[in-house]
Parts: sequence; structure tokens; C-alpha cells
Amino acid sequence: MKFVATAGGRLHSVVEGARRRTPPSLLRIVTRTAGGLQAIEPFDRAMTLAAQTFTSVFPLIIAIAALIPAGSQSLPDRVSDGLGLPDSSRAILELVLPAQPQTRGAFGILGVVIVVFSATSLSRALARMYAKVWQVPASAGLTSGWRWVAVLFGVALSFLTVRSLYAVSSGDPAGMAGTVLLTVILNSLLWTWAPWLLLAHRVSWRRLLPGGVMMGVCAAATSIAGGVYLPRALVSASRHYGALGIAFTYIGWLFIVAFVLVCSTVLGAVLARDESRLAQLIVGEQSSPASRTEQDN
Repeated sequence: MKFVATAGGRLHSVVEGARRRTPPSLLRIVTRTAGGLQAIEPFDRAMTLAAQTFTSVFPLIIAIAALIPAGSQSLPDRVSDGLGLPDSSRAILELVLPAQPQTRGAFGILGVVIVVFSATSLSRALARMYAKVWQVPASAGLTSGWRWVAVLFGVALSFLTVRSLYAVSSGDPAGMAGTVLLTVILNSLLWTWAPWLLLAHRVSWRRLLPGGVMMGVCAAATSIAGGVYLPRALVSASRHYGALGIAFTYIGWLFIVAFVLVCSTVLGAVLARDESRLAQLIVGEQSSPASRTEQDN
């Protein structure tokens, strides 16, 4: 017992020493970010977003691929290119997706109608997450339907654009550097615009900018990491479990991306609400005493 008490006292001394040496501004941001993450329940929120993305964006990508003519290329090949599946995994899609042009056209039209009405669950989940972080009422009702659809298509098109950029620049160092930069810019714009639209302009885009830029940087990092990890993981998963393995692998990766999005959103909100001069310069307004109290609580 004496040893445990001594070890606990030393640990407390180390923590207090580190706390005293940490700059107050950094300590304030870390403390508020930890409190914000605790309030948002990031693991549950990320799992919800990952599942909604898998059941919303991927069917939309399949429907878009089915509608857009692409010569003699089959639908499974086009979907595989869009999702970045390795060659060994493409045979799995041939078992579950039609390849004939007539069937493909009918599937595409019906698929878009069904997906647009059902896949807005992702946009609604994002709206709830942003409303919770920024402590504003979430948009509700049919009047917000077009916002949900717009964000859904924005996320899908952003995903396809980034995939195409990496496919074109593969093997070219200069092209890859430009692709990474474009990925940062595109995702920064997307994740600043999406909450601004979903929250019906209740939060200004300047206050959303820090979180959007952080997610843009993180999106580039996860894209690079995914390019290394996903092909190997998909090959192994498809070999052992078939289409089910591919689904589980993508859901696991989407959970990581969604968790990064949640953390970037919380940290961005903390930085935008901070009373530092840099934060006030970015958001273009002075932090009120009430907002400071809100952050501390």
C-alpha cells in the first residue's frame, strides 16, 4: 500500500509539473477539446456516421456509375474504379452487380430515386453532430430536404474526385504532391460548406473554417494512408470472406475517417470560440464572456 501511495504521489507530481510548464493557451484548448469530445461521444457518433456513409454514399456512387455512359466498360469495373478496389476484389462485384447495358440503365434510374430518398440519413446524422457541437437547433422538416440532398451529393462527388486525382497522379511525384494539395483544398471547402449549409447559416462560415481546414489536412493524410492500407486489406478480406469481407473492411476504414471528422469538428469549434487574437482574427469577431463560460463548462 505504501508503494502504491508513493507511486500515485509521484504521478500526481509529474502531472502537475507538466501542467505548470504547459502554455495556458494550449492547456485551455486541450481541456476544452477533451470536454467537447466527452459531450459528443465520438466513438458512438463516428460509428453512426460510418454506417450511414456506407449505406448512403456507396449506393449513390453505384447509381451514378450506372447512369453515366462509359462505352464498353462494365458496371462492376466502373464501380471498382470509383471505390479503388484491387483487381483481385473486382470479381466479387461481378457476382452482385449487373453488367448488361439495359439492366444497368434500369438499375441506375431506380437506384438514384431510392438512394436520394433513403440516403439523406447521412446528412441528417451530420446535421445532428454539427448542431450538438455548436449548440444550435438542428434544421428539421421538409424545408431542409434540399440541404440534405446537396450535402449527400457533395460528399459523393468529393470522394469520386479525390479517387480520380490519385488514380491519374499515381507514380508521378510532382503529380502526387499536387493531388495532395488539391485534396486539402477540396476537403477544406467541403467540410466548411457542409455544416454551414446543414445548420442553415446559423453558424458563420468563418467560424466553421478552422474545423474545415483541419479536416482537409486530415483527409489528405487518411487518403494517403488508405492508399497503402486498403488495397492489402481488401485483397485479404475478399479472399477469406468475399463481399462481406469487403464491406467490413470499408466500414472499419470509414469509422476511422468519421472519427477524424468528429475530432476535427470539435477542435475547430474550440479554436473558433477561443479568446486568442488569432481566433478573433479568423472568425472576425470578439469572444463574448458568455461564450467563454460556455466553453469552460
